[in-house]
Amino acid sequence: MFIRPVIGAAGGGDVLPVMDGLITWLDATDVGTINSTTWQDKSGLGNHWTSTGLSSFPSDVPAESARKWGDAGHATKLSAPDILSGLSECEIFWRAKAGQATNGWGNCSDITGNPALWYPYNAYTELGWGSAEIRQVAQPSSVLVYHTINMWTAANDWGAYFNGAPWATDITNVVQFSTTPYIGGMIAFPGNYWIGYMKSIAIFNRKLTTQERSDMNDYMDALGS
Repeated sequence: MFIRPVIGAAGGGDVLPVMDGLITWLDATDVGTINSTTWQDKSGLGNHWTSTGLSSFPSDVPAESARKWGDAGHATKLSAPDILSGLSECEIFWRAKAGQATNGWGNCSDITGNPALWYPYNAYTELGWGSAEIRQVAQPSSVLVYHTINMWTAANDWGAYFNGAPWATDITNVVQFSTTPYIGGMIAFPGNYWIGYMKSIAIFNRKLTTQERSDMNDYMDALGS
């Protein structure tokens, strides 16, 4: 099990339990990486995420070491350079909680051309991370508390974990990414926005091993609530 390093008031540490293939790492516990227009990438590659100018930048919630995304009249969407298109495999982790329990104004986080994650959406969740297909899967028991979602994509190999446990898999898959990835807003449906809180996001340019996936899920879980 990965034990998260002890951190000071200024930041969330400088390494993840897995660094090989890391292309983006956003860390809300590290206040020095966030300003009024940019959430800085800690991977060392400079893949920073910037405000699209549609509305306000995610607000700081110091008590939760998180960023608040979206509410009525305050849509938020960040974009990054083209770091995903052309990849043959990829994996993402993020620690977040939804701001409401039922489908409402947005409630989505999109990093591909399709909804990477749209929940709560009626009685199910839509997942499409790095894939040409959108999958409808069972709704988790509660998304109003902090949780970790992990998804990978490769040729005929797609899967998702919720809080470190298998959630959905598919042995039929075509890898697909947008040239302009977004966090917090949908490309296909630009009027929809994520509503909730995010602590951390990590993206890799490969599919992780089972042990690496376990270590990353332990790290995200250690960010707490």
